[in-house]
Amino acid sequence: MASRIVRAEPGRLRPSTLRRMRAVRLFAMDVDGVLTEGHLPYTEASGISVDARIFAVKDGLAIAEAIGAGIRCAVITSKKGPAVRRRCMDLGIADLVTGRDDKGPALRELLAQVSLSPAEAAYIGDDLQDLSALDVAGLALAPSDAVPEVLAAVHHITRAPGGAGCIREVLRDILIAQGHWGGIVRRHRGGNRSSAP
Repeated sequence: MASRIVRAEPGRLRPSTLRRMRAVRLFAMDVDGVLTEGHLPYTEASGISVDARIFAVKDGLAIAEAIGAGIRCAVITSKKGPAVRRRCMDLGIADLVTGRDDKGPALRELLAQVSLSPAEAAYIGDDLQDLSALDVAGLALAPSDAVPEVLAAVHHITRAPGGAGCIREVLRDILIAQGHWGGIVRRHRGGNRSSAP
């Protein structure tokens, strides 16, 4: 595992982190504990297991805006199931890697497929199986409630915990660093606002 020189503080962006954010062309994320709060409800309907996840809507808007700004978004998860596939389809996430515990090699394979370097990749994860992908990514990220080993291995920790807007928070920061956020906000305001607060 590559050691990070300075322990990240939740929500604080260092100049080196901003430089890394400017380089991001691929934003990859874990699901459980990142896009969701990490709860896995098990239900049976007529003897059939039902895959269910609760996703934060604000995260979804940020993902859609990042894709619109030219940042390729991807999901790499050890789980398989229709709920994650459906959420990715709804958001326009074309790169969905499921059933992979070896997330570092999965991220490297994805980068090779889309002809990007690790320096152009961000990865956000919350648990031990994410460490290898965090080591690959040029920008390693974690939600505030990640396990201690992950928190010690990242460039930036969000203030928000997993499933509660951590993706929105970090994608907003990336889009600001890349100069896209102001235009996104203006577009949502109707294109022109003379006296913005």
